[in-house]
Amino acid sequence: MGMDANVICIGPFGQNVADCLDYPKDNYEEMEEGMPVTVETLNCSSSSTSAELADALGLDPYDFRTHVVNKDNVDWEKMFDIVNMEWDEDVLKKFRTLIENNFICIYRPNY
Repeated sequence: MGMDANVICIGPFGQNVADCLDYPKDNYEEMEEGMPVTVETLNCSSSSTSAELADALGLDPYDFRTHVVNKDNVDWEKMFDIVNMEWDEDVLKKFRTLIENNFICIYRPNY
């Protein structure tokens, strides 16, 4: 059975993360600082990349108890290796900005 995965991030809106959100920055002009926003990121289109993402995030793709990302467990070197296969570097920089700004990030596999 194949798997694809992504990461859902939830956290407080702020100008420091406005460029990292799903929609253009202009859409958030009326948002108050601290309002909760969501972001879907790190979309993987294959089972192998989804498994590599889980490994780089320090979690088990089949153990839902581990799916909340702990930023201290992220292997950024491995994450940059995935950039060449799946995303551009900007996507990874945005994810790093979110996780460093207290967003809760959750690995979401689709089996």
